[in-house]
Amino acid sequence: MTAQDQKTASLTELAALVSGHLVGDADLRVSRVAPIHTAGEGAITFVANPKYISVLESTSASAVIVHPDLGYDGAIPRIETVNPYLAFAKILTFLAVEKPACLGIDKSAFVAKT
Repeated sequence: MTAQDQKTASLTELAALVSGHLVGDADLRVSRVAPIHTAGEGAITFVANPKYISVLESTSASAVIVHPDLGYDGAIPRIETVNPYLAFAKILTFLAVEKPACLGIDKSAFVAKT
């Protein structure tokens, strides 16, 4: 996938998509979702379990989706929502790049007699 194939969105757009509360850089753009341990620049991750809040200190994710009751107040921009799992799924679907439609059968295609 090339950079031009990637769909990106601002945190403002994503917070609106999931009816979440944005804390941090509203103009920050993300292009993918990723697990907390492997997320890098341009990725958004999520934390729904309090035991993973400490992992946010070492993640390279650009943003995080969290439940407001977890009390995360770190430096990573975040979208707070009561259902982080659903928000993560909606954002994953939104950022998915559609595959090009099949345009037909290639002229060089053939079926063997056997």
